[in-house]
Amino acid sequence: MGRVSGVVTLDGNPVAGATVEFAPDNERKTKGPKSSGVTDAQGKYTLSGPGGQTGAVVGFHKVTVTCPPSAEQSSSISGASSAPTTPCTVPVKFADSKTSGESKEVKTGTNDLPITLKS
Repeated sequence: MGRVSGVVTLDGNPVAGATVEFAPDNERKTKGPKSSGVTDAQGKYTLSGPGGQTGAVVGFHKVTVTCPPSAEQSSSISGASSAPTTPCTVPVKFADSKTSGESKEVKTGTNDLPITLKS
């Protein structure tokens, strides 16, 4: 496992509240579990794998970035919203590893892997 963190930006602006997922790229001979993390208000993410393990499997990964359903799309019994003040607005193409076009290589040790998206 390599420790992985970075900042997600869309058109130069940090993306808050997005889920970042690294899935091992079997076509490039990387095997193992997926790792994921959620961006903070500054767009920073840190990956965790199964069982809360920090990081991601060493090797090549397909990367996806998704936003949670908006307040209008999700039903909330209490009426309270835990959504960030700046709504997450990542284009849908980045939610699918076949269309995101994003891939990263995780190496042993600490990895700073920014994800720069363009709409």
